[in-house]
Amino acid sequence: MALGGTPIDGAVAFFGSDFTNTIDSGDVEKLESAGENLAWFNSSQKLAMSTMAPVADNDELLLKTLRFTANKSYTFKFEPIDFDATVTAILIDQFLNTQTPIDLTQDVFVTVNTTADVLSFGEDRFKIVFNAEQLGNPGFESAVSLYPNPSSANEFYLNLPTWNDDVKISLFNTLGQQIPVSMGSVDGMTRQFKALSNLSSGVYYIKITQDGKEATKKWILNN
Repeated sequence: MALGGTPIDGAVAFFGSDFTNTIDSGDVEKLESAGENLAWFNSSQKLAMSTMAPVADNDELLLKTLRFTANKSYTFKFEPIDFDATVTAILIDQFLNTQTPIDLTQDVFVTVNTTADVLSFGEDRFKIVFNAEQLGNPGFESAVSLYPNPSSANEFYLNLPTWNDDVKISLFNTLGQQIPVSMGSVDGMTRQFKALSNLSSGVYYIKITQDGKEATKKWILNN
């Protein structure tokens, strides 16, 4: 975690077949220092290091933000190492009701702000949820094609094995904010989608849901 570019505190989580999700000798209790602190929360305990079984559907990491203060800007740095390529994760902000995808293949920085509202700097504002639908539907994920990627325009094409009235397409930026899209041309199993606002260059996420199945594609825009 960084405030004004200066590292303040951190917490570590390990996943592996040698660990369980219950508190044991592999978990390390958080010894809080003065100022802002981070800790995982499991079984009513605050942890500096949490050891857990391999990631499963709907697993959550509860993040405690301790002694955060009002009207400040904080930056979380996530440093994922050796996650399976099928695993995705989302940072849930329970104050703003937003979801921010976490790329598990590289370091990720997410900036958050507090306000005068006590809930904005409360201990239970954030949690990490691992994408259960994608983990449970690898076939659907691989069957969805996105192009062009990278793209130089505010539009993308999706190819699905089938289309029906249950298909929902959502576009998000890295802050977890949804961006309205409209469907354009249709060519067989391919559909064109356009953002209804001008997008800046960067990384976006396209969420596809159909008949209880879900896939998330990372889309890069270079305009």
